[in-house]
Amino acid sequence: MRQATDIEKLVVNLRHPADAGMHDRILGHLLDTWRQHQEQRSAGRRPALWEILMEKRITKLSLAATAVLVVVLLVSLLTTSSTPAYALDQTVEATRNMRWFHLKYCRAREDDTLQREAWVERGDDGRVRNVRVNFHDQNMTEVWRQGHLETWNRGNNTLLVGEDGYSTAMMVNFADRYDPRGAIEHLRRTEREGKVRVEVEQSSDGVRPVMVTATYEPNTFLVERPSPAVRELFFVDPRTRLIQSAEIYLRKDGTSSLAGVWRYCDYNQPFQPGIFDLQGELPPDIKRIDINQATAGFGVERGGLTKEEIAVKVIRDFFQALIARDYDEALRIYGYTDAEAKAALRRNFESWHVVRIVAIDAPLPPPPQTAAGTLRVPCTIEVRKDDQTVEVQRYTLYPCPVLGHNDHWWVQRIDR
Repeated sequence: MRQATDIEKLVVNLRHPADAGMHDRILGHLLDTWRQHQEQRSAGRRPALWEILMEKRITKLSLAATAVLVVVLLVSLLTTSSTPAYALDQTVEATRNMRWFHLKYCRAREDDTLQREAWVERGDDGRVRNVRVNFHDQNMTEVWRQGHLETWNRGNNTLLVGEDGYSTAMMVNFADRYDPRGAIEHLRRTEREGKVRVEVEQSSDGVRPVMVTATYEPNTFLVERPSPAVRELFFVDPRTRLIQSAEIYLRKDGTSSLAGVWRYCDYNQPFQPGIFDLQGELPPDIKRIDINQATAGFGVERGGLTKEEIAVKVIRDFFQALIARDYDEALRIYGYTDAEAKAALRRNFESWHVVRIVAIDAPLPPPPQTAAGTLRVPCTIEVRKDDQTVEVQRYTLYPCPVLGHNDHWWVQRIDR
């Protein structure tokens, strides 16, 4: 039966990608149809018009071409239907009832050296409940528990504890940005706001990860901090719709460089008891500092001023205190946490001999790795070097909200 053999060759030699099982299903269907046709002919039924035309060779070729087209379309439909189109909502839905997320951050795709490791727990209502971040590159751990912050700095053996609005905002933003549930919701929200361009690339084989690319313009990636143009690339499992990893690229002058990779693991696995309680890990001689008590009374009250207005006011009040030689007031605006720091700062301020404020420039965004809410303000002052010489000096000051009392601002840092 030569025609049946031809059909089998036609299916086997298809150029459209399909697996062996799919070939077998199509071949079986076509052969069944062919056998039914043969049985009808052997039963003595009068040939139909198309059967008569099939005796013509040119008609056979035309029908064969039509058969090829039908088979290719069938394979295409079967292949496409086996790989549903990906949508961001699918990842949101896949993680809707998940409460525990574990993330690891490395500098490169093939690098297993941990820079950071994070644990995020959400409550039954979906809101962020607890967050822990181990900053391996800074020898520091931060734990946030429903508004209460603990920062363990192993380098100087201190533990800062208390409640701080900016720190809470940053920790919740981190969880909303990088735990798999929050990451996609963040993309959907910022895309609606026009702050990011989102593109989805999906392979036809249904095996390779779905790639979701988010492109941020400069100064839109971070909260209240400057940032270069950034591209985030999320790899999504095509079967589970869960994020496998997220790569962060910095874009400059038309090129992109990999900044780091977040890897997602242990989906919805309850954490070990005590992961959000540092007490069992702290050394007995650690120095504890309650930020709400230690910083009470520091800084300048913001009132109804904008961030830029209070930043300028803080700097003006600071230098006016130095001009008046009111060093206690200058120390209150600058801030300190212990008597030793206070004594050293006072000696430093006494040596300045500030006589006049020449100019306070408009506040600018701060450099990376500065405290939340910080602004950068260049300024010019005159200082007396001796009884007759006055020198103009240029400084950059960094005002920001007082830690633990965000309704007041102080000077965090001074650069010459």
